[in-house]
Amino acid sequence: MKRSLVLTLFLSLVLSNVSFAKDKKGGKGMGMMQMLKELDLSKEQKEKMKALRSEAPKKSNRDEIKALKEQLQQKFASNAKDAELKALNDKIIDAESNQRKSMYERVLKIRSILTPEQRKKFLKLQNEKKQKMMKRFNG
Repeated sequence: MKRSLVLTLFLSLVLSNVSFAKDKKGGKGMGMMQMLKELDLSKEQKEKMKALRSEAPKKSNRDEIKALKEQLQQKFASNAKDAELKALNDKIIDAESNQRKSMYERVLKIRSILTPEQRKKFLKLQNEKKQKMMKRFNG
């Protein structure tokens, strides 16, 4: 159990750092809005996207997840009991899961606005983004 907890802790720290990795130009990688700009949206689609942006939550739970991970690191270094570490790790997993669900719901809404051709291009851009991240992660 300790081994899996250590592995989970390590992976969560590594993956959280990867998500904030910067590209060679010094800026953040291609974000969702940049990807949408490359899809040549119609005026109507742009208006729908704008409405979608306005209904998005103003703040994600990224800060909460970061705070929980910092807490886990501190408790891991202390004499905290395994049950305490596991409970905190479960909170992190739940928060990350909720964040992913929320992000996916947003992607589904975006999908409903796009044409079939734009969806294909969107997938292509997403895959390119993932490959760039993996390339940075693997060195």
